[in-house]
Amino acid sequence: VARSDAEQTREALQTVIDNMFDKDLRVRFINHQDKRRDHAGARRKDKARSDYSNGSRSDDRQARCGSVDSLGIEFMKGVVFNLLEEVVRRSHGEDTWDALLDHAGLAGSYTSLGSYPDEDMSKLVLAASRALAMAPADVLRWFGRGAMPILVQRYPNFFSAHTSTRPFILSVNDIIHPEVRKVYPGADVPIFDFHDAPDGALLMGYQSTRKLCALAEGFVEGAAAYYGEAVNFEHLNCMHNGDPKCVFRLSFDSDRGR
Repeated sequence: VARSDAEQTREALQTVIDNMFDKDLRVRFINHQDKRRDHAGARRKDKARSDYSNGSRSDDRQARCGSVDSLGIEFMKGVVFNLLEEVVRRSHGEDTWDALLDHAGLAGSYTSLGSYPDEDMSKLVLAASRALAMAPADVLRWFGRGAMPILVQRYPNFFSAHTSTRPFILSVNDIIHPEVRKVYPGADVPIFDFHDAPDGALLMGYQSTRKLCALAEGFVEGAAAYYGEAVNFEHLNCMHNGDPKCVFRLSFDSDRGR
């Protein structure tokens, strides 16, 4: 089958990129392409704001604990969508991610540095909830647990600096999130606070406009699995119930020696 002029042009351009440009030029080209995609993402933001102001928010966004149904018009970095895609593909195969995008009515073109409406994540979680017969909160916990091995591969230094779950969690505000903001400027990360309970348990506060407390729970469970520990969760207060922040009581195997 004869190839079109456009196809031949794209192939020739790719050959130039792969074989003739030096490394620095390739990096600059890729960054230029990412910026073009980000401009497209910005146009989507404007449309989302317009839709929101006109009252055309999704009817599916009823508030429930740990789900993304109650999200406001916020924008999430594409790296989170990339992470979800990898978790889905690893657990359920290549076709499942494409099927979720179809059911959610999304194109699925997410660049790591781009920003996309929170509603996209809401739609994906709801699609996964229906496809996997899981509650949205359980989908988010599953996502958090499944994402942790991928994060270990990408950012090993965050994990190797600790020998158990508790000190790793305590490093989130001061070490991990500042580094996230360096790599992904404009990233809107949740705020955590920590206090020791009299019995040695860890009280973890969570605040975020997204109210993704179930995802935070999944991340902690995934971290505990990495360090070979069991973690016991008690959700004492929840933003979905009108509390100003979520409060978890966490106890780990390593706490027994404290």
